Amino acid sequence: MAEEILTPTIPIIGRVRITDIENKFRETFLLADRHVLELVLGGVISNKMPHLGKPVWIVLVAPSSGGKTAFLDMFSLLQKAPYELTYNIGDLTPQTFISGMVGKKDQSLLKRLHGKVIFCKDFTTIMQKNPDARRELLSQLREIYDGEFNKEFGTGASIHWKGNVGFISALTPIGLDLMQQHSTMGERFINYSIQQPPEDELAQMMKKKYRRTASQIENQDIALQEMVAEYVSRKVSEAEAMTEPYPIQDDALDEINEMAIFATRARSPVMLDFKTKEPIDVPIIEGFPRFAMQLQTITKTLMLMQEGSHDITDRHMEIIRKIGLDSIPRKRRLTMQTIASFNSVSTSAFSARIGLPTDTARSWLMELASLGLVVRIPRGGTGNEDAWKMSAYGAQRMKKYEGITPSSKNLLNEDEARELAVPPDQVEEQKEIQVLQIRNQAITAIQEELGEGTSWDEAEVVFLNREAEKNNAEHADMPPMSADEQFEAI
Repeated sequence: MAEEILTPTIPIIGRVRITDIENKFRETFLLADRHVLELVLGGVISNKMPHLGKPVWIVLVAPSSGGKTAFLDMFSLLQKAPYELTYNIGDLTPQTFISGMVGKKDQSLLKRLHGKVIFCKDFTTIMQKNPDARRELLSQLREIYDGEFNKEFGTGASIHWKGNVGFISALTPIGLDLMQQHSTMGERFINYSIQQPPEDELAQMMKKKYRRTASQIENQDIALQEMVAEYVSRKVSEAEAMTEPYPIQDDALDEINEMAIFATRARSPVMLDFKTKEPIDVPIIEGFPRFAMQLQTITKTLMLMQEGSHDITDRHMEIIRKIGLDSIPRKRRLTMQTIASFNSVSTSAFSARIGLPTDTARSWLMELASLGLVVRIPRGGTGNEDAWKMSAYGAQRMKKYEGITPSSKNLLNEDEARELAVPPDQVEEQKEIQVLQIRNQAITAIQEELGEGTSWDEAEVVFLNREAEKNNAEHADMPPMSADEQFEAI
């Protein structure tokens, strides 16, 4: 007898807890991250909290096949009646949200999104679009985040929108790096990097999944989606019924503000010279209040989701600290992790440690020095070479948030730096950084080839066109390459 396929139903109100969702999720997927389920559930609920100052927009970051889609697919029922809390978008262009067509009825999607949370599974593809389209789209998203969007068209049509929209998307680390290159107008997204399970455990889970029939997998997926829909809709109802959110105590507010101050300083944009890639101006440090407000909203949501007592827990603050650290650009965080581990590190030793050219290593270090997180020691290395150490503030933050206390050792020798093994959890990340760096070097070479007046965006268009020409039709359906494959291909 064929196995029955379950159809979506409305579960009994009050039945589902986070632990139930986690247990159901583990039946099909390997869950190594302690906090991601709680955060992504809270990401939907948080946009319904009372007195919401700014919406919470979340980017889940993981490599290809890193489980990002699974965390978004479980919300599928929330787009349908009777819930209608979310809206799934497969692709985004500058024309997605607004329409300039003249007619009796405004066809703009944006008009139908107020109060909903947008789910975008593949934000990486969007970040790889034509630079002009990418810049226009990110500009639109900033306005939508801020709650007001206005645009005039040559057709005579005009769009004037005010509202509140949530946003949850998924990106690879390389896609995140591309997005952060456009952060000069201020970040709106908060980032969360999903901890990946060990490969041997993942292989065992895949073997279990292979033994299941398609109908069994579908039944499990539907059951998970029903549980998520019941839980989220119930918590949204609770949030909407609140006249005031649960208060955050002063000591927790101080922790949130300290984290926001550090993270926004560490992610602030730095203007670099066209050729040397060295800072050319004193950076303007990003203000921390918007990020602090986002962290406060998430904290209040986690308190609402807490079973029984609605007090702040250590678990909640762990999530807040992880969001803060994950919102710092990866190359800067990797640099600080390395420098903070020693009394001082020479430029060449740091270059050897990360496996990138000395000029690149120096550029990374100078970015952090311009932000007051790293201090340059002129001729502090071997011969006339500079060395670097954490500033007092930077060292204090790295000790508190990363648990790194500098040793008395000075890392000045390249050979010694190479002998230090890169931690296993940073190997894939380092390769992805190298892929992005090689890409940027290629675009820089095109700038020089086309002449001094060529902008970065113009050179990037040429680069993308050349890359597209290399990919013929027979490769069009190939799956995305891993960081290893990209690195070997380059």
